[in-house]
Amino acid sequence: MAVHQHFTSSIFSLLFPRCTQQTCCDTGSVRCIGPLSFSYCRNGIIKSCRACRCRCRILSSFVSHLEIERRPLSAEPKIKNSNETLMESQHSDINGFGKPKEMHSCSSTVSSSHKDQAEEMFPAQVSSLEDSSPLNNLSGDLELEEASYNKLLHKLYRSGRLAEAFNLLHQMVEKHHIPNAITCSKLIAALCRVGRTNKANKVLDMLIISGGFPDLIAYNVLINGLSKKGQMERAMQYFNEMQANGCLPDVVTYNTVLKGLCHQGNLCLALEVLNQQLQNCCLPNLVTYNILVEATCKDSGVDEATRLLDEMASIGWVPNVVTYNILINGFSKENRLDEAIGFLNDMPSKGCHPNVISYNTLLQGLCNARRWEDAEKLLSDMGQKGCSANVVTYNILTNFLCQEGYLTAAIGVLQEMVVKGCKPNSLTYHPIINRFCKDGKMDDAIECVYEMVSKGCFPDMVTFSTLTTALCKDGKVDQAVDILNCLGHQGFPPLLLAYNTVLEWISRNGHLKKAFEVLDALIRKGLTPDATTYALMVESLCREGMVDDALELLGFMENKSYKLNVATYDALILGLCKAHRTHLAIDVLGNMVAKGCKPNETTYITLLKGIAYEGKANQATGLLNELVARGVVTRSSIQCTTLQNAVWVE
Repeated sequence: MAVHQHFTSSIFSLLFPRCTQQTCCDTGSVRCIGPLSFSYCRNGIIKSCRACRCRCRILSSFVSHLEIERRPLSAEPKIKNSNETLMESQHSDINGFGKPKEMHSCSSTVSSSHKDQAEEMFPAQVSSLEDSSPLNNLSGDLELEEASYNKLLHKLYRSGRLAEAFNLLHQMVEKHHIPNAITCSKLIAALCRVGRTNKANKVLDMLIISGGFPDLIAYNVLINGLSKKGQMERAMQYFNEMQANGCLPDVVTYNTVLKGLCHQGNLCLALEVLNQQLQNCCLPNLVTYNILVEATCKDSGVDEATRLLDEMASIGWVPNVVTYNILINGFSKENRLDEAIGFLNDMPSKGCHPNVISYNTLLQGLCNARRWEDAEKLLSDMGQKGCSANVVTYNILTNFLCQEGYLTAAIGVLQEMVVKGCKPNSLTYHPIINRFCKDGKMDDAIECVYEMVSKGCFPDMVTFSTLTTALCKDGKVDQAVDILNCLGHQGFPPLLLAYNTVLEWISRNGHLKKAFEVLDALIRKGLTPDATTYALMVESLCREGMVDDALELLGFMENKSYKLNVATYDALILGLCKAHRTHLAIDVLGNMVAKGCKPNETTYITLLKGIAYEGKANQATGLLNELVARGVVTRSSIQCTTLQNAVWVE
């Protein structure tokens, strides 16, 4: 709790400093503690006291070398760069800041190429001009070769051939060519979008190695990609590196880092970053405040977050709908639903109207508290105020109704959303299918699956696992396999995980023949069995006493470098012990340890019983005593009498 209080108080002291004039220069008042606001001037930052109107100009040492962006007047239309695009995509729900945006210019940026911007907008025209250029007929010129590489790199990126673009970049570095920084920034962003942050890291590293200078955009897109994947340690390395290279972070950089750190609960480091942002004269914007409001709400409670909101208003910041939605969510999570309702109703009087996210957040809280009458009233109010329900709204309703057992009402909601032109998704159908399965209405569940597929909505793995498990429990294994094959014919992607779900149930219920049929089916679908698939087959073979086949399959898996789990080894050891081949079971145990798979208590107990089952009860008892002494097994888990009368229960 002390950490939370420190976090909140530190935010207030950093963002909302108080005037400390002993004698105000304007009014002569003593010890004014009015709130200060920040603003830029040509030579630095001015703190203005809103209470006594005194103005204190800050001319700290860092201001002297700070480059505040001054753009010359120009009649040319402004072309959005990738940094502005990142800011818009990152905060698309922020409509209008309460203060003008202030951004730093990077002291070591690569000048943007008008040619690249033109090619981005008019690729055909630029391409035709380049083809007709007499320079295309020259060869052997190093600069021309570098330009050709950069042109090809840009085309590969634009066509989505990211792997080829990455390989070409590697060739450029080997040939001592300097890649275009703007193209590299775009390539980094594209790799981050598909989750290939490791490749994105290498793109930036190769740009530096080649002698290029990553600009603010390159660092921002990479830090954003790493932050979204939760790789904040790596993101902080690049955050520090960019400053060491003379590239000053802007408000987008700081917001990205703050959001990632707060999301991970690293509040102390977040405060350090916030303090650095203010020391570097980079003013926070409304996005910054929303990040801090959410962090405060999560770690110190909604009351502290509300106090932060009041302080924002006192220095002229106007909260937007995102700010209010954060607080509604905070009230709902603290089960203060009446306050949340009042807060939502008061939003219009504060100049901000609720959106569908506001209503959905409160609706979820009401449904969680099983306050259905209030939920119905909220939906009615939502419609009267012209806010249309979206798929999330309907998903909340179907999930709640199915949990409460109102299946007919849930189906009615599904039909209503279709009539109103709102397309259901897998999360809409899942609670209905799950309810059918719980009620034993398997035919209705199957019909619901086929209906969703016919409407272009394929079941996700959760839905599929729910249905197939219910069918297998009901003894309808063949029907589960048929559904899997049928969905494959209708365009459902043949996911290996889906087959493994069915295979697991089949193999663990002694249907070896059917297990091989499923294995054959998934191979015919063009899928390659993975470690889980083979492990299930090993367990199935051992249960049927086919230990030689299981050993052969185990050897195949080890040759393929598949990582085996303890359950697979336990099944094989159990099968060997039952077959009176304890010496091989001991070898498997040794191999298991050598492969880095740690045996558990079940492994040792199985082996002990196997030794006793072969008539070597005394040796088994002696081994048990040694294992107990080493703390590997507990004596309560197995009694010596059990070893003396070891009998396998089939």
